[in-house]
Amino acid sequence: MKLQPMLLAALLCAAGIASADPLLPAGTAAANTAAIQSAIDAAAPTGGTVMLGAGLFEIDSQLMVTSGVTLAGQGWESTVIKQVAGTPSENTRVVTVSGGAKVERVTLTGGRLAGTNDKSGGGAYVNGGTVSWCCITNNSVSTANIKYGGGVGFSQGSGGQVDHCIIADNSVSTSTGTEIGGGGIGAYRPVGPITIDSCLVRGNRAISTTGYGRGGGIGVEFVYQLFPVVVRNTTIVGNAAGEGETSSKGGAVFTNNDSGKKLTMLNCIAAGNTTAGAATTMSLNYDGGVDYCFFDIEADKVGANSLFGD
Repeated sequence: MKLQPMLLAALLCAAGIASADPLLPAGTAAANTAAIQSAIDAAAPTGGTVMLGAGLFEIDSQLMVTSGVTLAGQGWESTVIKQVAGTPSENTRVVTVSGGAKVERVTLTGGRLAGTNDKSGGGAYVNGGTVSWCCITNNSVSTANIKYGGGVGFSQGSGGQVDHCIIADNSVSTSTGTEIGGGGIGAYRPVGPITIDSCLVRGNRAISTTGYGRGGGIGVEFVYQLFPVVVRNTTIVGNAAGEGETSSKGGAVFTNNDSGKKLTMLNCIAAGNTTAGAATTMSLNYDGGVDYCFFDIEADKVGANSLFGD
């Protein structure tokens, strides 16, 4: 099944969204949301594929991609799904990917989550699904407590995978509470294995005016975690934890309560990240699973086969 957009657009992921003049009459965000969700629901019984054409698809509520369905575009530079809901709420991320579903070859942008506790994934919330070859940019989560993953979030679900993606310029923020982490990618008590593979995690922020900005690039809270979190072949650059406060941790990567020694981090680069009030940007309470990585700060170097330098 193939859907064409109501508004054609151009995209440069690294610089943000730049829309062209409309070549076709623009449809409403509500109509786009209904059409795409209807196609996903129709494909669910057979786990089929919904193919989006090139262009900008504005939506006003999150898309629920589940039951083994694949939602695919023409490439992140060509197909853009943009959340345009006027008021952030608990339902204004871009997509939820669950039940073995996949989202591929699109840009996910504009997701803004707000509301009560326990909110994750402004761009994509992954619960037993996969996000591949996507650009996830300019999404945010800002709730009272427990916010993980401004771009991609895994939270008390069945784990999942994000691979070959750009996760850039996303944020988690709070003015109250302490459970905050993963401006780019965050995991809060996931119940299932998580894999982050061959991604660029760039320019994301974890901000807290109460002093608990944790994991500007990637943040994981391992309480009750029985399954591994694997980060490999991934570049983590230019991320920041904290904004002025002195107790933030992990401008690049932050983990907490990893008593089961579940983190693996291999063949990664962490450079150019910052942590408010601290020189280091890696904050891991178990680092034995890290090796063959490169760091630009000597104090961040972890792993017998890892390197640091320019």
